[in-house]
Amino acid sequence: MPEPNNFANTPLMAVIPAAGNGMRFLPSRYAKELFPIGYDMLSTTEGGIRPRLAIQYGLDGLRSAGVRQAYVIISDNKYELIRVLGDGTDYGVLLAFLHQKQARGLPAALDVAYPWLRNCITVMVLPDTIFTPIDAVDVVVSAVRKGDADVVLAVFPTDHPEELCPVAFDEQRNAIQFFDKVKGVQLSNTWGLGAWTPHFGDFLHNFLREESPKRTNEITLAEVFSAALNQGISIRCQFFQCGVFYDIGNNSSLIRAIRAVELPILNL
Repeated sequence: MPEPNNFANTPLMAVIPAAGNGMRFLPSRYAKELFPIGYDMLSTTEGGIRPRLAIQYGLDGLRSAGVRQAYVIISDNKYELIRVLGDGTDYGVLLAFLHQKQARGLPAALDVAYPWLRNCITVMVLPDTIFTPIDAVDVVVSAVRKGDADVVLAVFPTDHPEELCPVAFDEQRNAIQFFDKVKGVQLSNTWGLGAWTPHFGDFLHNFLREESPKRTNEITLAEVFSAALNQGISIRCQFFQCGVFYDIGNNSSLIRAIRAVELPILNL
């Protein structure tokens, strides 16, 4: 594990993987990252309210953590994100878009940004998730900067662990095992975002280069995390006991998220 403060001056960048096809929402082909989830109250001079896009929750987390630049990974059916988000100025985070020709799972999407992030601390937020507290991003980034671990994950309580990716961790918050969409899992949590050092970024890139040619199915990030643990890479969990996490990846979870943020209307 790196010495404390070893990454104090390492550049910080974000990656937002948004290249998925959204197959669970067919026949709708609208980008789920742009679904309106809740509303913002506008200023007194502007008046009224405006819809809050799903991706804004992640962007707000990045902005609050001092992340000023992010790469958004998109595929052919996600060009609408460029039109709506633009360069990110309106959201407080400068955005650049990287194209992935074919959606091949979350690790492959992250690896698209590898040439631009290989010497950076990388923070990842998922654009189709809703989470609180908003400073969860800042907490995991600060932990990586201090050298707490190669990877620091924000872990949230959930009533639907079988739809997500729970993680077992010890009393020192070291990750032990990941359970990606496992029915009957006896854990009530899920990791929801994370940050990591260039060391883990290199590991992910090399792991995919070695394993992808052997596989016909998609590689999950849980598999990469598990392989990293086996290689002695440290993964620490920051558990937000009073936190909230929703993944809007299917109709039922989308409905839960909408109901959860209906009230109160957020004030800008």
